[in-house]
Amino acid sequence: MSREPVCVKEDTLLADIASILESHHIKRVPVLRDGRLVGIVSRSNLVQRWRRPACRSLRRGHRQATPRSAPR
Repeated sequence: MSREPVCVKEDTLLADIASILESHHIKRVPVLRDGRLVGIVSRSNLVQRWRRPACRSLRRGHRQATPRSAPR
């Protein structure tokens, strides 16, 4: 595990998250709000969103992350 994990904020664009995953050679990234974990975005999540025809603007980087809820 990394001592300094790569994290994103909940308003990070999905295109930016894809770049982060690629550049850091990771498959998942924690999503934080005010320093607290609110979800995780995975490569699989990105692929699922990109495949949806209604998400064409996503491919241009206009959508924000919609992370899965973290367990409480």
